[in-house]
This record gives sequence, C-alpha cells and structure tokens, in this order.
Amino acid sequence: MSQPNQVIIDPITAYLIPLIQIISTFLAAWYVYYRIQKTFNIESKKEKQLKELYRPMYIIIKSSKLNFDRYLKANKDEQKNIADLWLNYNKKIKKIIMDKSYLFIEKKIPNEINDLLIHIDAYEYAYKNYKEGKIENPFPGEKGYSFPNTVESYFEKNCEKLAEELGAQ
Repeated sequence: MSQPNQVIIDPITAYLIPLIQIISTFLAAWYVYYRIQKTFNIESKKEKQLKELYRPMYIIIKSSKLNFDRYLKANKDEQKNIADLWLNYNKKIKKIIMDKSYLFIEKKIPNEINDLLIHIDAYEYAYKNYKEGKIENPFPGEKGYSFPNTVESYFEKNCEKLAEELGAQ
C-alpha cells in the first residue's frame, strides 16, 4: 500500500535527472577549460610576438640607426666596418621578417615592413658596389630607397603595447 503523500518516480525520470546533471556539469567544466585555454593561447602568442619578433627587431633597428650617426663621423676604415655591420643587421632583420611574419599583429604586412624590405634589398646591391669601389658609400637612399623613417617607431610602439598587455615592465 502506498501512502497518499508519497511521490512515485518512474524509472526513466530516475535516470534522466542524474544524466542531465552530469551532462550539465561536464559542459560547464568544458566551457571553463576552453576559456582558460583561449586566454592562455592569446597570452602565449603575445609573448612570442614580443620575444621573437617585435623586441629583436626594435633592438636591431635601434642599433643600426645608432651606427648611422657613428658612420657620419667615422674615418674610412671605420665606415667600412659599419657598412659590414649594416649588412649583418639587414640580414638578421630580413631573416626575422621571413621566419616570423606570422607573428605580426596586423592581418596584412604593414607598409613599414614592405618599405624596410625594399630598403634592405637596395642596401645589399649598394653594399656590393661599395665593396667593389664603384660607389663612395653604401646608402641606397641616394637612389630613392631610404631607410623608412617610421619603422623604428612602429616596432617601439608595438613592443610597448605587447609588454603592457603582458604586464611586463
């Protein structure tokens, strides 16, 4: 005999409610895991952008520009040494751009980078002629391929932005 206030649960409901609870718990846990992973992946990419692209490029470009000031005051031997340094800097810059282009913040390659690559190719040609004694200095700017004025500030700005987003100082 059953008591009048007793609730009768059919067997399907008895299994369905715990199953719904398990599925809900699983979905909630999956969503939390997904959000943590997404945040971690974004932070990892920003760290990689800063360490492998923006900061090395900024330092190399800064050093290259500092050597430009030195070049203007140097004797012929030191100028040749600085021209060799620039060739090495340009090769490093080009390699970083080619190897790490997927790390650029922008979807399209920025104009500053296109202009920089054109300058580097022109410098390599001018450098070859300079070393062969065909021209007096290795500056491709005389042919219209100057070092892009905005490239240093582009890398500096993005270094600061990424470092700030990562909480670095």
